[in-house]
Amino acid sequence: MTARRVQLLKVVSGLDIGGVRSAELGFTAELQARGVGVGGVIVTGGAMAARYARLFDGHWLLDTRLPEFRGGRWERLRRTVVNLGRSRQGARRLAGDLRGTRWASAGTVVAVRHAPLLPLAALLARRLDLPLLWHMPNPVHDRLGRAYFQALLRLAGGTAVGNSRYTLASLGAGDGPVIYPGFSPARVALDETAPELRASLGIPAAAPVFAVVARLTPDKATDWVLAAFLDSAAFRNGAHLLIAGGPLDSRFALDLRAHAGEAGDGRVHFLGEVEQVAPVYRAADVLVAGRRTVEPFGISLVEAMASGLPVIAPGGGGPDEVVTDGVTGWLLPDRGVAAYTRALDRAWSDRARWPVMGGQARTAAAPFSLAHQAGRYLQLVRAVLDPDGDDPAPMVRAR
Repeated sequence: MTARRVQLLKVVSGLDIGGVRSAELGFTAELQARGVGVGGVIVTGGAMAARYARLFDGHWLLDTRLPEFRGGRWERLRRTVVNLGRSRQGARRLAGDLRGTRWASAGTVVAVRHAPLLPLAALLARRLDLPLLWHMPNPVHDRLGRAYFQALLRLAGGTAVGNSRYTLASLGAGDGPVIYPGFSPARVALDETAPELRASLGIPAAAPVFAVVARLTPDKATDWVLAAFLDSAAFRNGAHLLIAGGPLDSRFALDLRAHAGEAGDGRVHFLGEVEQVAPVYRAADVLVAGRRTVEPFGISLVEAMASGLPVIAPGGGGPDEVVTDGVTGWLLPDRGVAAYTRALDRAWSDRARWPVMGGQARTAAAPFSLAHQAGRYLQLVRAVLDPDGDDPAPMVRAR
């Protein structure tokens, strides 16, 4: 393609959390390091607004609330109508502000992840006559949502990108591009000067340790994992459980802590929100990923695998593309406390193989590094800007 500056105009929310937040931060920094200009439209205030403003090469603030697509059928419809109306107003205003700037020029791609921001991003891309990429963070579970998102993509001539094959297939676009979120090696790198977590918690050096790294919300099914652990052979044989995530003051978390306090024999440790996850992975032998519904990907899975841990994960979604059952971890064929108990018991019976499985997990995690996935994303951006280029094929392979 002709030499020109490649740029992204991201549409993000100041309220971003979890996997969307970490993916936006990681991909933006990695692409900037490769010389890609990254500007941003930041919707609403929130904890992330100032951080995004510092990160982007240029930014615009849009002070509006774009409702999430959730609730019953009529509530979702109401929210969709409100979202679309506000998105139209916002796109009109932003297009006026952006015209004449570098961010409205050829070589720019509008990029969005969070589904409630897709209408705004699609309408803005259409007004500026720019290509659009929607990097889907979650699957689409209903026909109306699928039809709506497909219509928005057609309106803008946009491309859906899955964060797993499972996620992309939920939109009816299973043959399209897949770019995994990607883990940061720096995030799992050990600080040898930091205190050893096991010792600080009073965990014996030889004790088996399982770990959960996730927000303490019902959808992460930490209550299932805790109940299963307390009923497992591992617990009966002296294993400990680390739970890294917050908030610790919600009703859900308080109930978990009460249950652990009553039945955990002092071997369930709540760490709260942790910025540095490497000490948690270093202290653990096995990661347990909880989820009530199907997991679209699971960044903690590949972080743990890259740290040399085998993992227990719910099957049927993104983890199927990451974890090889019995080789790098154990996949649950179904859901619920009993399913997690069976998985924990399988892992316990395989404990002599944990070091070997951990080594295999580390090897399997390598293609999911942030650098590798961001490089593939940049290939995709170039292909979208130049669809008649030499070889767009590398951009649609899963890894």
